[in-house]
Amino acid sequence: MARKQSVKNVLAHAADRRWGDVLTDTADVEALANRPALIPVRIEAALEAGDDTELARTLDVAERLPLRPELRYAAIRPLLKFGRPADAWRVLSTKDSVTAHHRYGQQARKVLAYARHDGALADTIRDALRTLEGPEVEPLQSSFAFQPPPGLADRALGRVAITGSSAVDPKHVAGLSLARDRFLRRLTEPHEPGVSEYHNVFVDPTGQIWTEDGSIVVTTGRPMLRVDRAACPNFDVALPALRGTRGIYHWLVDILPHLALLGPQQNLPVLIGAHGPHFERESMEFAGLSDTVVVPISGTVFVRRLVVPSVGLAGLRHWRLTGGLFERMAARASEMAAAAGFSCPERIYISRRDSARRPLANEAEVEATLRQRDYGIVLMSQMPLWQQIALASRATTIVAPHGAGLSHLMFCREGTRVVELLPIMDGSYALRFNYARLALALGYEYHAWLEPQLPRTDRWSLCLDDIPEGLF
Repeated sequence: MARKQSVKNVLAHAADRRWGDVLTDTADVEALANRPALIPVRIEAALEAGDDTELARTLDVAERLPLRPELRYAAIRPLLKFGRPADAWRVLSTKDSVTAHHRYGQQARKVLAYARHDGALADTIRDALRTLEGPEVEPLQSSFAFQPPPGLADRALGRVAITGSSAVDPKHVAGLSLARDRFLRRLTEPHEPGVSEYHNVFVDPTGQIWTEDGSIVVTTGRPMLRVDRAACPNFDVALPALRGTRGIYHWLVDILPHLALLGPQQNLPVLIGAHGPHFERESMEFAGLSDTVVVPISGTVFVRRLVVPSVGLAGLRHWRLTGGLFERMAARASEMAAAAGFSCPERIYISRRDSARRPLANEAEVEATLRQRDYGIVLMSQMPLWQQIALASRATTIVAPHGAGLSHLMFCREGTRVVELLPIMDGSYALRFNYARLALALGYEYHAWLEPQLPRTDRWSLCLDDIPEGLF
């Protein structure tokens, strides 16, 4: 009981950002062998406190102890957040029992992404991955290609402004402004969407791809079933619409643009997870893909010619190649809305009041304020997909807290005004800023309004008194 209470107290200190108290209560680092769940917390505390001595003591223990792989993965997160890939690799790679874990390759790639400017470290990680996963499998050029439909043009670049409440550390405004400018440079000459192929590979419902000799092409951190091609369904050719996550953002932004490859002359089977979220099948039906094209899989399959499109956020700048699918879906949704008498306000607020993640503490007050300003308040999660698309495609202004509802920016018209209410903290820029990147690529007028979110907490609030005139 005393041990449980001690752990609880340390976690409470961390939630309140009392990093000195965390370090004091865990000063006996050797005792962490009996409380290993606190090692990632102590690493974070030492980093936040800027105490290199305590960090070195904690890393030494983390390296020596036989920690569960999940704890090692948790321990490297704050190290990567603070830009210390060498220390993260030290923690991750120290035990053979970890390297055998099915998520190890995925975690090693995370460290590799932060080690690109350290040539020796990057080479070490690549060598470890080759030993684990086999030789790198090079993709082949495909005869399939994205074709622009008649009359569709690329969009102008969007614009992104970043401000925040008086409680926000100015470093976050500066950091996100730097991220914006870096992405803008990528958008000046973005690669066109392309198509590659892998031949004679296995594919599973999470999107993992591997060869018959066991070399890994794509891993999502799941175990890979080693089977013979004769023991599973075979396809001559197929396009994977498979992923390791279930959220609608990754479906609409990462996967659905790939299906713009399909056309009257380029129909081929599309593999989806048989047990995926309902919006996957719903969106594909809405896009006009027939049941004869969409093939649900519930286990590993073998594909002789796997066609793999590549678009990415920057690739969405080539709207003439990917946008036709989304504009067709938006037009169909507008027609259905007109036929059903479904109202699509010009200004909408996408509420998150029914979400357990990142709840906006004063959302009822925010909604009341916006309702007085003639905003329609919508809950996307309670609507059929066609209504969600119709609302986004007809809106001229969208205000929303950061969340999946903003994924529907894929269906907005060029020039749409977007105000994202963005909870921010150290280490959150890469994912939290994705809608700003999307707005730049798709030609929207975007404004990020920042509010602080404390680490290890999920709740945050909007300071309405700080909101400048004209933002809403």
